[in-house]
Amino acid sequence: MVEGIGGKGREGVRDLLDGMYALEEHVPYGLAVRACETLTEPSRLKELLRLLLVEERDLVVSRREKDQRKAFRYQFVVGNLVSYGPYGGMRVSLVQNEEMLGTLLNYFAKSDRIPGPVAREAMKICFALFDEAPEQMIEVLKKRPGLVSSFAHHIEHSPVSDFLIRVVSENERNSIGNPIFDPVFGSALAWLAQGKVYHCLSESFSEAASRESSGQSDMQSEERMENSCHSLVGILAKISKAIPFAAKNRNIWYLNLFDDPVPLKDILNAAMDAYIRNEESSALYIALRMLISIWAALFFERQGYGAKKGTGSQIDSSAMENAIRGFFPKLLEILTSSTSGKLGTTRVKIVEFLVACLKAGNERTVNALFKTDFQPAIFDLMCRHPSSSILHNFVSLSMDISFVGRSKICRIPWLKDFGLVRRLIELWRVSRESNSPSSATLQCTLRQIFLSLHEFQHKLEELGMIESIVEMIPRADLEAFDQLWSSDIVQFKLEQEKNLGGARPRRQAMPASASFEASLSELSSSISPPDLETTHSVVIDATSSDLEPHGRIPHSPEATSSWYGTPQTTRAGQGRRQIDQAVFEQPNPS
Repeated sequence: MVEGIGGKGREGVRDLLDGMYALEEHVPYGLAVRACETLTEPSRLKELLRLLLVEERDLVVSRREKDQRKAFRYQFVVGNLVSYGPYGGMRVSLVQNEEMLGTLLNYFAKSDRIPGPVAREAMKICFALFDEAPEQMIEVLKKRPGLVSSFAHHIEHSPVSDFLIRVVSENERNSIGNPIFDPVFGSALAWLAQGKVYHCLSESFSEAASRESSGQSDMQSEERMENSCHSLVGILAKISKAIPFAAKNRNIWYLNLFDDPVPLKDILNAAMDAYIRNEESSALYIALRMLISIWAALFFERQGYGAKKGTGSQIDSSAMENAIRGFFPKLLEILTSSTSGKLGTTRVKIVEFLVACLKAGNERTVNALFKTDFQPAIFDLMCRHPSSSILHNFVSLSMDISFVGRSKICRIPWLKDFGLVRRLIELWRVSRESNSPSSATLQCTLRQIFLSLHEFQHKLEELGMIESIVEMIPRADLEAFDQLWSSDIVQFKLEQEKNLGGARPRRQAMPASASFEASLSELSSSISPPDLETTHSVVIDATSSDLEPHGRIPHSPEATSSWYGTPQTTRAGQGRRQIDQAVFEQPNPS
């Protein structure tokens, strides 16, 4: 078949692809190399692209999976041949031929709707070509700034979203931690800035949110919103490390959303309008999750997690925070009003976002938050939904932050203005008198809050600041709290500090000063001769002094310690679809 392809033209190329599809992974290596060499001829490469880049109107696909898979067999084979094929000359020939490369890229510009399998295989090739020759690829992209808008138009396909992030290369750092900007990095920023990538992504999000709120929602609308936010956060995360070192760079200035947060405002406005028109809309949930990711990245930088890289506190977020503060009243209004009486994931996400602002925001942001009656709103929400442990965790966390992590600007609104101690004691009494199953969940949360409050009180007493406690908490409430602590909470604290499963078993201790060789020598001398019918066992000491405490969960792509204290799974850990996944697998709703 490979040898007979010469005189058959297009039919020969299709026959060869049909044969490779039928054999799947069982094509011998030598035969695969010969096939790739044969298909590298320019006219045959053009035929491969023609078979790959088909319009949706030209496809007639059956609903049955078997027929659907067969309908996209040419895309599947071409994508794998070019991307992972054993003959690299095919990729080199394609990337050096600007006409064919333009055909591949312009497909996203001229097509209104692209079938999912075609988009995945075409972007798979783009990824492979970018890895093969990033300089040539970025130069071709720079000549086509309109492609940014085209990619944003097809952002519902996850590989397109990932490609916008991939073009921004990771920068190496010198010995003192400053980034070394390579030419590809600068060219990628120029391409994204000229194409106004953030505005294109915000327009794509707004269009999808409008469709969803008007009852025309489909899976693609939600995917478009998800991937628009994913690309925006991914690009911002990559260029944020360069912001302090290239502030005068015009391209970085445009891509710095901390200084120019207009796209963020547009996304949040569109999301709130969609939610107000239709409470079933997921737009606000997705937008808030994006902002929380930005907050988390900024918080890690300020707390020193990024200090080794030299960025840290050099990022000024005052403009972004000023824009976000304007949405506090609307968010609190949504939080306190519900037509159905249900809590819903969006309201929980609003509470999480407000707590993130409380944790990472500047003083003006925190003051603006408390002026909107933030504390009575979330406290009342906790009382109305006593069985929602996720909501309770965020409410409890907001109090922990106020007691320990921040100054009086957080403590006075909670303890003095709101009268938190009195309200907590009253809520504890009501929950103890209730026989409903949800009261146990509420009591567990209240115990955790009481523990944080007691620790705060104890620290102030150690510092001799008893007057400060009395200024914020009336003496009657303090006495009631002390009585509650000694009668109920202290026993819970003692139970919580016990070893899991009961008392620690007694074990033989090994001298800490003994070396490994000495321990082996003692062990050998203590073993009885083989003719004695006795056995001896040696147990390594596991006393509390030798055990390492549980530390922070290591930062990895699969799992990370959430920046606000609760272990959570990252997007990579949730099994985000990769471009090399099964071609015909239908994407799951997010």
